[in-house]
Amino acid sequence: MTHDLAHTYTVEEREMIVKTDDVRVHTLHLKSDQVIPWHKHTEVDDTFVCLSGETIILSDKGKDYIKLRPGERCTIKSGIGHFVKSHTKGGTTFLLIQATGAHDFILLPKPNQN
Repeated sequence: MTHDLAHTYTVEEREMIVKTDDVRVHTLHLKSDQVIPWHKHTEVDDTFVCLSGETIILSDKGKDYIKLRPGERCTIKSGIGHFVKSHTKGGTTFLLIQATGAHDFILLPKPNQN
């Protein structure tokens, strides 16, 4: 179980835990050279909970990045472009909660981060 554009990027491991019409909960593992490309969602917020390694999240609404260590979390609101990658050689594993509403995945060009 995944979204229609999951084939456009590679993750080491993905496990869907819950999938309903308006909630998705899954774990993902990114190797150090893997990324989730710039994208946004129309309705759902993405809540990231780092489980291992360090997760880096960039947002098109700020010049700084968010670094999550195990046990830390952050939420990216719907409509905000974001990009996800590992910050550690061994990669990163995180829980991703996507709620509430219909899931979509809108690819975006890399924003201008002056």
